[in-house]
This record gives sequence, C-alpha cells and structure tokens, in this order.
Amino acid sequence: MAQTIGRHVLRVPVPIRHSARNHRIELCREMQFNPLQCLLRRSRGSETYMAALSIHTSDDGPVRDPRRRRTRALSVALVSVMLTAACSSVGGGSVATSIDEMDPVVLKFATTGHAQDNMSTGFAAFQEAINERTGGKVTFEPYFSSSLLGGTDMLSGVSDGVADMGFLVPAYYPEELPVSAWMGGLGNLVTGSTVHDVIAGGAASYESTLSSAAIHDQYTRQGVEPLLSVSSTALNLLCNNIIETPAQAKGVETRSFGSINTALLKDLGMVPVDVAASEAYEAVQRRVIDCLVNSPSGAVDLGLTEVTSEYIPVNFPQQQELTIVLNSRSWEGLPGDVQDIFREESANWAKVVWGKYLEAHAGFGALLSGANSKIRIDDVSKFAPALDAKRQAWLDDMPNNAPAAIENPQKVIDAYRARVDYWTQALEQDGYALNVGVDREGVLKGFAQVEDFDINPFFDSHKAELLSATTPK
Repeated sequence: MAQTIGRHVLRVPVPIRHSARNHRIELCREMQFNPLQCLLRRSRGSETYMAALSIHTSDDGPVRDPRRRRTRALSVALVSVMLTAACSSVGGGSVATSIDEMDPVVLKFATTGHAQDNMSTGFAAFQEAINERTGGKVTFEPYFSSSLLGGTDMLSGVSDGVADMGFLVPAYYPEELPVSAWMGGLGNLVTGSTVHDVIAGGAASYESTLSSAAIHDQYTRQGVEPLLSVSSTALNLLCNNIIETPAQAKGVETRSFGSINTALLKDLGMVPVDVAASEAYEAVQRRVIDCLVNSPSGAVDLGLTEVTSEYIPVNFPQQQELTIVLNSRSWEGLPGDVQDIFREESANWAKVVWGKYLEAHAGFGALLSGANSKIRIDDVSKFAPALDAKRQAWLDDMPNNAPAAIENPQKVIDAYRARVDYWTQALEQDGYALNVGVDREGVLKGFAQVEDFDINPFFDSHKAELLSATTPK
C-alpha cells in the first residue's frame, strides 16, 4: 500500500483483512504529518482491527486517485500500532464539557456536489460560522465532487469514519434507511408553486427529519447523526418532444432517477432510462433519450437548456430528506455547547440552500422569458391532471407499505401534510399566494413570484420556531 505526501511516497506492505459490515472502523482525524490519515484500532474479542486510508495527495492537498475512478469505496488494510499511536480523534478519551476545554478538531466533510452547488454553498456559510463561534476550535476539511465518498457509499463512509460529515440522499439506502425511503413518498405533496414547495416543503422535511424518533433511530443505528435536512424543488420535464397530452407522453424515453419517479413514468406510459447526471447532456444531444426528469436549477447547472427545446411544467415529486449527517462518534465527541451551535447554524445552512434553489429558479424563468429563448413552454392543462392523479394514488397507497418502525402510517402522513399546510399558510399570510402554472403565461407568472420573494425576513421571523421543533427535548 502506498501513501503520497507531497512528492514523497510511503509504502506500507500490509495484508488486507475484509471485516464484516458490522465491524465498525473508526477513522483517526490527524497525524503528525498531513495529509496521511490513519484509522483507529478497534478490538473485537481477541482480534484487533487496524486500517489505513489510501489517499493520493499533491502539494495542494488530497486529490482523487484516477485508478479508483469507478470504485469510491476506500481500501481497508491492517497497519502497525505505532502508526495508530500518532492519531487523535474526536470522541477519543474523555469528552470536553465546553468550547473552552476542548482541543481543536478538524472534521472532514464529504459531498457529491461541486464546491459551488446549493448544498456546498450552504456548507461554506456553515463552516465560516462554526469557525467564528468556536474561536477556531472546530474547522473543516471539505472534499467535493465525490473525491472522498460517492453517493452510494456515503452512509457507510461516514458511519465508518472515512468522513466525519457528509451529504446523504436516503433514496440510495432503502434497506438501511427504510423509514426515510418510505417518507420519500411524501414528496408527492408537491404543489408546483415554487416558493411554497421550496419553503413549506423544505421546512416540513427539516422538522420531520430532526424531530421524528423513528427517523432519528434509523440513522443512529447506522452510526450517524442527522444534522439538517431539506427537500428539493418540484421536478419537471425537459424534452425535445412536444408533450401536452397523456397520449403524446406514451413511449417517450426519459431519463429518470429514484424509484418513485421511475414508477410514475411507467404509470404514464413513458419509458424510464437510467442515465447518470454527468452523462445526461450527451444522452439528450445524441437523442439516446428524448426527455429528462429534472429541476430547473439542475437543468441550468448541467447545461441541459442547450440541448432541449421543450419545457413541460408537470410536477414530479420533490426529493425528500436531502440530509447532512455526522459520524456518531464525532458528534458525541463534541461538547454540548458546540452541538448547540451546530444545530443553530444548521438552520442557516438550510436557508442558504433554499435561497440558492429560488435563485436558480428565478434564473431559469428569466431564460424562458428572454427574447432569444429557444425553449418552448408546453401547455400541460391536459397532461398535468394525469400525473397529479398518479401522485395522489401513491400517497393513498403509502399506509399499505409502511415499514415496521412506523406504527401509525396515516398519522405520520397527516402530521407531515399539516406542517406543509402550516408553512404554506404562513407564506400566504405574507402575501405569497399559491401560483401553479400550466401554460406559458401561468408558468412565467410563477417564476416572477420566485424572483420577488425575499427569503431573509420570512426566515428570520420563523427561525426560532423552526429550531424549537427540531431541538432534542
């Protein structure tokens, strides 16, 4: 095994031991030299498990090993006790009782997105606030663009300590996170009114993730602690086909992701195609697919407006519970006052994400309304009701397929719907009526409302309420 430090390579000839999944590996945070990492030993019976993290680095810091492009799971090996002795870890030994007493810690943050995407922009504000409020005692080492962990190994990677904190999409883990996978169906409550879906849907997702015992327990059983959760905006269709009726939708090959979207497409008679986001542009350009389920912000980010001609404003469900989680041991190693700061600043993180969603939608609306726009807005007054009915049917069936941890599924659904309604009414009281467009005029009116909405006064007036619903009692 080789470790690269600057231009120097340290080779450690060690055997590989493949431990069982439940043999948790706890990552050491720092060594006497950086960025070589080591893993803390853990005993099981008479066996002692050691591991080393294989990371290639440059003089500018850690970079991704191109030989592991397709395999993001980090290799685990046995190393000497001498190497372990150099490690220090959050949660190791006694826990300090306050910021003043704690030693400085560096927490690794892993995300699949690039450094300027919505979640990463929120992280930048979060880390700045944490650094300032802890007097530099807590700092972060971010890894963007799946350079440390990918979407499908984020849960195990954070649980095992490869990263201390990460951006998690529960839809990737239906077996490990069955409650969250089931709760994903509540994204079908989407209205199509962007301001309300982002704020009301996002606030309900934030509250439910952090206040539900069933949700919290499934995360802690996996060795992670949820810090914040948001939902996406409604997802629409971008196509190269005119689709204004259910008949025109039948047989259209469409890029999909997630089990719910795939099922809805099939119910509509469309043909779901599994295409990675990074390959979507070329797939549309070469007409491998004709349509994509996507958000306006994602469409702009991926450049999909350059290779599509039709915007189909039907509403596929929000992605629910896009979550930031921390390694349980790292979380428990933080003093209580630092944990409180994390919780408070997590709400601000969510606000930044919501603001970025709205900003992207406003930009997409400006693109559609521009004199030189090449994208046509289809009239979906005959198509939208068909998808709306499919979404409602999914909601109606949710009590029949709830996981065992949900004792009263209908009660959970009703409670979540009540919170969405509550936040929707709060927006309406501030002068933002529901605005759902099915034709060009209505759609552009909805995007204009997004541009006019100022998230700051609304968030500031409701922040204390949001936090009170999510602070552990």
